[in-house]
Amino acid sequence: MGGDAQARGELTVLVAWIGTEPVGSGEVTVGDRPELRNLRVEPDQRGRGIGSALIAAAERLAEPSGALRIGVTQDNPDARRLYERAGYVVTDEVEEYDYTFVDDDGRRVTAHEASVYLAKDLRRGD
Repeated sequence: MGGDAQARGELTVLVAWIGTEPVGSGEVTVGDRPELRNLRVEPDQRGRGIGSALIAAAERLAEPSGALRIGVTQDNPDARRLYERAGYVVTDEVEEYDYTFVDDDGRRVTAHEASVYLAKDLRRGD
């Protein structure tokens, strides 16, 4: 049963806290292609190592697989710099997708984005 769950991918939600306040989060799927998704750090907490700590936690979860990938939207250069500083390199994989969300005025909005993927070999010992 463990092998089947691993092949499908298991989801782990990471949350960083300062006191009783959540200040960052991300989702890690492990399985055939481990991936860190939806990494977010509250704007007033950026630059304090929270994103790096979440990435390190994700790497520990993905380490048995030997690699971890992270998608970053093309309009988010700050996140891309964070990932590159952590040793991730750009792959040739780009994903375009549409998604729907509810904006601050309660309207449903559909947006189109493109993400590039970065990856890190966790077996190199960097």
